[in-house]
Amino acid sequence: ADKDLSSWEDRVRRWNLQREGGGAAAGGDLGMQAIDALLDQVAYMCQLVQRYREFMAASCPGVDVDNAHLRRWQELAASYVSLEDTYLQAACGAALQETQALELQDGVFVLAAAEDCFFILQKVVERSLSTFSEMTALAVANRACEMLDRSTGTLFHRAADEANFARLVPLGA
Repeated sequence: ADKDLSSWEDRVRRWNLQREGGGAAAGGDLGMQAIDALLDQVAYMCQLVQRYREFMAASCPGVDVDNAHLRRWQELAASYVSLEDTYLQAACGAALQETQALELQDGVFVLAAAEDCFFILQKVVERSLSTFSEMTALAVANRACEMLDRSTGTLFHRAADEANFARLVPLGA
């Protein structure tokens, strides 16, 4: 059952819907770290498939690297993009709930949510690049840009709200 990516996709979607609704995680022990580890593994599998396709294309010019058998592996990339999108939404959504500030330098504060979202977006894009698939990387990068746009808007609105800005408390205070 662990190797069935469609069931993993369903579990992750149910977990995210349950999490957004404020209920307990529907996936049992499924959480951000479990999804992150799953994504690392699926990205690596995508990388291996892409490397194999490139090897076959270079070493066996007459072989159809887009044959029906290898086309089934494209489903792996589609599953990866879907899982990564769910992770991106959940992780950035959780990060944007953070109201504390980080002091980067003396007297220079930044919202912890901004820092967290930056690192999440960076991780997601780097992981998608590790698949060696242009289409996969572009799909994930597009979703990351959409999330960056949405996150930036949320953070600007929060910073502009003086009542909310006054509630910012440096971490550890």
